[in-house]
Amino acid sequence: MARYFTIDDANGLLPTIAPVLENLKTLRERMVHIAGAVADFELLTSGNGHSHDSEALMPENDMRGLRDQIRERLRFLDEMGIQVKDIEHGIVDFPARMFGREVLLCWRLGEESVSYWHDVDSGFSSRQPL
Repeated sequence: MARYFTIDDANGLLPTIAPVLENLKTLRERMVHIAGAVADFELLTSGNGHSHDSEALMPENDMRGLRDQIRERLRFLDEMGIQVKDIEHGIVDFPARMFGREVLLCWRLGEESVSYWHDVDSGFSSRQPL
């Protein structure tokens, strides 16, 4: 059975989920940066081979570890019943019932409260004020 959130439920969770979404955003940005370093590394190795000091080889740039951290945070939010729609912009949906049907309460990282909703078959661009 799906969990449905009230507006108060969703707003009450924002202090818990906002730091998780901020962290997801940071992890995603690191992955994108590392992917760029890997691409640069591949260019260097195809040239003269002087790539031993590449950022891509630094131990802290562990893509598998970053993926695991992202999965862990996504699982945490999923287990709460929250649907992550966009990591880069911190957009999440909370399943709810309004107007006698299932809808999604929509929130974006940085907004003060959950103030929008949209139908389950539409997305962020179709959200409407509560």
